Order: sequence, then C-alpha cells, then structure tokens
Amino acid sequence: MSPQATPDGKGFVFVRRDGGRFLIAIQDYATRQVQVLTSGPLDESPSIAPNSKLIIYAAQQGPRGILAGVSSDGRVKQRLVSPAADVREPAWAPDGRRLAVTLTKDGGSQLFLINADGSGVQRLISSGGIDTEAS
Repeated sequence: MSPQATPDGKGFVFVRRDGGRFLIAIQDYATRQVQVLTSGPLDESPSIAPNSKLIIYAAQQGPRGILAGVSSDGRVKQRLVSPAADVREPAWAPDGRRLAVTLTKDGGSQLFLINADGSGVQRLISSGGIDTEAS
C-alpha cells in the first residue's frame, strides 16, 4: 500500500481504504485534492506508467487477481487480458511497453514479463521457490 510518485512529479498514487473496500486514488501535490479512480472491492498494487497517463493495478475478479487499468484522470477504465493465473503486483518497465508481474498458479508464484495489453507472457525467473515482489 505504498504511495508511488507520478513520473511527472505532480502527485502520487496510492491505495485508499473505504470501509471494507480498497480503491486506487491519486492526490495532487499542489492542490492536495484526492481523486478516487476505481470502485473496488479489492484494487491494489498500483503502478503508474512512465508517461503518467495510465495506472495498472491488480483487481479481484471472482477467486483470482487480474490486471486492470485506469487513466490518471479516471475517465478511462479497462480490464486487461490476463493469463489464466492469479495476477498481482504489476510494475511498469521504463519504456512503458511491458510490465513485470507476479503470477500464482497451482500454489506457486513466479515473476513474469508481459506486454502492457496483457499478452506475450514470458517467465523472468524460474526457480523451485516462490519469487514475489515485482515492484
């Protein structure tokens, strides 16, 4: 639930708890205005694109986590195609074209690199243990 500064330096993105829901929000440094961008119930691990325009986050859909995106102004919301696994902890690559994510399937978690649209899944680390914390 750590806040993440926007690359343009104008604010930060964070997870806001509202009752039993966890929502993605953004706060402007100058105005201190907070804008809630998602509607939950369990939105977490926001990662803002290098151009500050899109926030990718993990959202709960049924029994598993999926990737979702929201524009930094909250106007555009989308669910990304996610691999058939529980997806968590997205982190943008510096070029803004790919994401590192944690995928959990069959009880094991591994780090993967995927395209920003959710396609092109590629394992980053292959080990017998659990690899987590993409960001």
